[in-house]
Formats: sequence, structure tokens, C-alpha cells
Amino acid sequence: MTDQIAAFIDHMRANDCGPENPHDIIADDKRRRYRLEGDKAKTQNASYQLSVEGDGFAVGWVYSFKQAITHSWHSKSTRKATPEEKAEWK
Repeated sequence: MTDQIAAFIDHMRANDCGPENPHDIIADDKRRRYRLEGDKAKTQNASYQLSVEGDGFAVGWVYSFKQAITHSWHSKSTRKATPEEKAEWK
């Protein structure tokens, strides 16, 4: 498990969206459902999406169907945006 995934799981737990099995959390930039800590077997009451860039920057979100709230997250990065990226954002 990478540091970014561990930090994302900490964020999930801080928002009462911790996964029953932390090893199920994958940083592949795909929307995935998972079982919350303490939920009944075979339930998947939350979803997330997590992406980790090559430079270590990570961004993601977690959604609890019980809370009906999305919790966004990102890691800090020392990388500066390139002029091309800045132009694309504008």
C-alpha cells in the first residue's frame, strides 16, 4: 500500500467512510463501490475514486450512501503546473 492510498484511507475513516478491508482500495482512477467498516456482509454502501499521478500527487473522493455526502481529498504536491497545464485550465 502506498503512502497516498494510506492517507486517502485515513481521510475515509475521518469522515466515517472507512473501508471494511483497506486492501480493497485501489488507485486506478475508476469509480468503485466498497463495504463500510461495521456494515453487514455483502453490502456496499459507499463508493470512491482515487488517482495517483507519476509524481506522487493524488486526488480522489469518497461517497457514503448512508450520509449522502461526497468527501473530496487530495495530497499535497511540490510539483508546479506547467505553462501548458495553466493554459488548458483557462
